[in-house]
Amino acid sequence: MPNLLNGRCCVRWVMMALVSVFILVAYTIGGERGKTDRIEASGANEAIVSGSGQVAEVLALLDQMPDWPSVSLAGYPKDRTTTDALLRKIEVCVYRIARYDLDTIRTAVELYQKRAYVSGRGIRDLEKLFFLNTYLFNFPETVRRDSRHFPHFLTGWRGMPITGDPNRPANSDRAYVRWPWREAADGKLHFMPAEVIIYMGPPYQATKAFDYFRKEFGRRAGPVSGND
Repeated sequence: MPNLLNGRCCVRWVMMALVSVFILVAYTIGGERGKTDRIEASGANEAIVSGSGQVAEVLALLDQMPDWPSVSLAGYPKDRTTTDALLRKIEVCVYRIARYDLDTIRTAVELYQKRAYVSGRGIRDLEKLFFLNTYLFNFPETVRRDSRHFPHFLTGWRGMPITGDPNRPANSDRAYVRWPWREAADGKLHFMPAEVIIYMGPPYQATKAFDYFRKEFGRRAGPVSGND
């Protein structure tokens, strides 16, 4: 009987050792797979935010563009000098991007939109693409509410001037679709939003808007900038 018990104990210890080895191997393989998955995911994110050549230059200019304070909840600047400097910096970044060809800009817009979804900045990055899209294309000054184009100018940003009674919309109402840009006497556009820009709605589809505006209106002609 003692020999039998000793034999059973040996078998039990062998089985436990084998199970332990199996668990260790599985854990190691799983850990390596998990590590690989994390590396692959990291690589995918890097691919999303990176670009090369001129695309990288456009992405850098988008990064340099400051957040519009009322959107990023930092508060609207009370000092007019600070406000003017902020508006000017947004203008300059958009003016410089506008010098690139549309294919390059579109690639950058698509990459930047994807980055906004994975970076956690969300609306603060998407607003920059909204400012860019409304500058680049040859929009008419206004669009009627019953126009087929009208829905494409309705974004989550509230502030676009529309004529008529907002409580009783009519087909004859017209929207100023160049907002938040205003055309000066010399034909140059300047960034001139109202003091409050509120966003309410689903994420802005910047690439989709870019493609629609490019197809329907084409690139805006005339001066590419105010002073730059």
